[in-house]
Order: sequence, then structure tokens, then C-alpha cells
Amino acid sequence: MKMAKIGSRTTYHRLIKELSTWEYIEYLPTQNPNRKTTVRMSHICTDSSTETGLNGTLMERYCPKNVLSTLYNKQNKQYKLSKRKPKNEFEVFDFFKRKKWPAMEAKKFYNHYQGIGWKIGGKVPIEDWTAIAGNWMLKADEIKKTAPLKIVPKTGDHLMTSNQKNYGEPL
Repeated sequence: MKMAKIGSRTTYHRLIKELSTWEYIEYLPTQNPNRKTTVRMSHICTDSSTETGLNGTLMERYCPKNVLSTLYNKQNKQYKLSKRKPKNEFEVFDFFKRKKWPAMEAKKFYNHYQGIGWKIGGKVPIEDWTAIAGNWMLKADEIKKTAPLKIVPKTGDHLMTSNQKNYGEPL
């Protein structure tokens, strides 16, 4: 189990049983804890031709018959790369200009996502950068509306407390 990097006994036994049903191994479990469980492996052939010779009689070459076809037919998915990230900075500027946003906001957007590798949360690649730019614009509007007004004190008092305190008044 350690060599296979399987930490759970349940997973180990499930995988052994699956290999047995696929006829890669012959698994003969025992109910007696004093007897060893038997596992027999046959030499799996990778080609369809038969090999004759001295080893042909000593070692049985075996190809399983009911192997799932999905084990050997793996298909790599091709993703469209057209909208994942813009071709250059000017494409972002053009997009923001069409939406009537300032070029400074486009530069902030481009620099931010270029810095994090055009990924969301640092892990997931962006599927459509125009949708992310639209969300950026919405968030920028919300931030402008909800930004608290900074009150600049006329004096050097950073705590903005009055000098006249009434300690009899509850907080």
C-alpha cells in the first residue's frame, strides 16, 4: 500500500477487486487470518501478435478480454484559446473605449490580470476575458458609489475628538 501511495485499506481492496474483475490479476482472498491471500499476475501483452519460443511455454502471455474501452481511448479536450486572454494591451483599451470607460481603468484591469497570469484566484484560467472586464466595470461603479468620503481635519488631531468631554454621559 505504501509503494502504491494508497492510504486507505478500503481503497486498496476496492482497486484489487477491480483489477481482478478486469482480469489483470487473479485475486484469491482468504477468510482465515493465518493464511496468506493469493494474488497471481499474468504477463500482459501489449500487441496482438503471438510470440513463440522458450519463454512462450514457461510464461503465459495473456490479454484480458473484457477491459473497459475507456482505459485505452483517452481523448484530450481542446479548448478555445481565442477569448482566454487578449492579444495585447490595445485590445483591452479598445474594449474599454467601446464601453465608454477611461483608459486608466483599462490599464488597471490589464496590469492586474497580466500580473496574476490571467487566472481567477490564482488557479483557474480565465475562459472569457471580456466577461471579466464587464464585472470589473460593475465593481468599479459599486466602489465609486460606496466609497466613504474622507474628512480631512483642519487641525492635527488624528482621533477627531473634542476637548470638552462629559464623563457623566453614557457611551
